[in-house]
Amino acid sequence: INAEYGGDPGSMEPFAERMGAPRDDTWLYHADFPCPPLSDEEVPKLDRLRESTKDITDVTLTDFLLVKFLRARDNKATKADAMLRTAIELMKKEKAFKPMLVDYQPSEALQKYLPICNHGTDKEGNVLLWGKIGRMDNTGYVRVVTKTDYKRLMVWGTCHAMSRARESGNLNAMRTEIFDLEGCGMDLVTSGTMNLTQTGMQFLEAFAPETVSKIVILNAPGFFNILWTMMRPLMSARTANKIVVCGSDYHETLRELVPLEYIPACYGGESEKFPDFFNLNEKILIPESAYTQDVETGETICVGRGSSHQVDLELTKEELAAGNNVLMWKFSTVDYDISCGVYWKPSGSERMSKSEMEEVHENTRYDSHLCPEADQVVCTKPGVYVIRFDNTYSYVHSKTVTFEVSFQPNVVMDYTGAAAEK
Repeated sequence: INAEYGGDPGSMEPFAERMGAPRDDTWLYHADFPCPPLSDEEVPKLDRLRESTKDITDVTLTDFLLVKFLRARDNKATKADAMLRTAIELMKKEKAFKPMLVDYQPSEALQKYLPICNHGTDKEGNVLLWGKIGRMDNTGYVRVVTKTDYKRLMVWGTCHAMSRARESGNLNAMRTEIFDLEGCGMDLVTSGTMNLTQTGMQFLEAFAPETVSKIVILNAPGFFNILWTMMRPLMSARTANKIVVCGSDYHETLRELVPLEYIPACYGGESEKFPDFFNLNEKILIPESAYTQDVETGETICVGRGSSHQVDLELTKEELAAGNNVLMWKFSTVDYDISCGVYWKPSGSERMSKSEMEEVHENTRYDSHLCPEADQVVCTKPGVYVIRFDNTYSYVHSKTVTFEVSFQPNVVMDYTGAAAEK
């Protein structure tokens, strides 16, 4: 395979070459983008949204940004206002503000094993993201990529595309995504990959609406209706209407959207760029030696079926003043998934229910039996922070959890493995 290009079976060009370097620190909430053209209906709705969001100071509310949220909610200013406020809170929880975007690099596993590529623009000037989804090792992928990894990749990829479009002069930049499903099997549904994908889609819909112009599916398999049933409830009607599904008769659709010079030769176009990537006809197999290892040190607990377990860590005023206020955690489970969230309660409090505590990090269900989950949150006030392992949804299985939790000095996490002082 790929012998004519001197490659190995399942090899691709390096990630940095396929994706290209970000041109600047552009992101969705950028002050330099002009307002896109508005319809007569949108003008008064934007005025209303602009007025109702005057109190928001966490980000620069440009008309470009407000229009994105307004259109995502079908020009309903009240709903757009609520969506924007939710997105800002989500950014805080997920540490998706500008400093992380400037410094972040996708994990080694994403760079080596995720078959995606930025190449060319469509006829409207939108950056093209190509994905050879049928060549993913779905069983291995969920062993090396966590939900946290994937959500951060969604943010990085969106900002990356906008940066490239902005450089080319397209100041109303969106992204067109083209996914080739040739070679997909049912492991795409059964391996846990769909769970990751669903998480990413929900996150992107909430955080960065109206950043995708169109999604084109090539070589849709016979079981695509199952995939569609799983994915459709996560999309707004506006997003669902942007999806074009093709079987093997995709050539005319591609030519309508993409200039021939950017359509790879293997898809009937003229481009010879990234031959190793576009001519993949084997899966990018992930060696078991690359699988993320389970948490082997720390405390091990059993969370009974239908129950939860709370781990309390107190942050004193002195520790907060000294800057030792970053709560870090890592955990893995045996055989089954579990939910985890972080909460706050006053010092001296007895055990409290989830509804009685203040949520700090959203309770989320993790496939931690496949890949250990690790994250952090900056704590802003003294009190007791509660790591809550939640198994209340399971009435059949108890869950064995091994975890490490601690307060650390306030640093910006470098997800490539190093750390830089804040």
